Amino acid sequence: AALDLALLRAGCSLPELLGIRPGPLRFVASRAPRTIEEVHRLLARCPGLRLKLDASPTWSEGFLRELGATDAVEIVDLHRVSEGPEQLELLERILEHLPDSLIEDAPPGPEAERRLREARASCALDAGLLGPDDLEGRSELVRSVNLKPARVGSLHAHLALAEACRCQGLETHGGGRFELGVGRLQLQTLAALLHPGAPNEIGRAHV
Repeated sequence: AALDLALLRAGCSLPELLGIRPGPLRFVASRAPRTIEEVHRLLARCPGLRLKLDASPTWSEGFLRELGATDAVEIVDLHRVSEGPEQLELLERILEHLPDSLIEDAPPGPEAERRLREARASCALDAGLLGPDDLEGRSELVRSVNLKPARVGSLHAHLALAEACRCQGLETHGGGRFELGVGRLQLQTLAALLHPGAPNEIGRAHV
């Protein structure tokens, strides 16, 4: 609100201030499906929709095989899956049936790293990312970073993290933290400036 007021009084917009032209946004739908029927219903309602899915240990071999057949999964998020052998087994199945998906918050450790390298997987960082310092020591497999303005805490810090990613050759995509109303619009405005063509999971909650 303070930034909006300052820009209004200065007669300047945020894109003008940053010298960046906003682009048309591309969205993915973020879901945690329990059955393949849920996925098929969603794709039937929205043909051509791309998906970011929260992985679950309940995902069977058959479920993942059918999920791969949809060719709609762009990101698989593993941060809610507890560490251990079960997590590594799930990762192995995901790498087999969704080989082109971006793996967000991949399991830590040398064994997971080995499997990811053998599959030539691409990874993304998300959970716990608060600033440029959190990019240090990342795996060479990390290709993209999930930027969440509300988590970072300020516009200045958000832009600093986005710039650090750019300088390190990392792509960025947008994520939300349940922003509603004007907060969701502000989130989308930042994404339109920084990574409009990325798989942004910042659409309306009911999509």
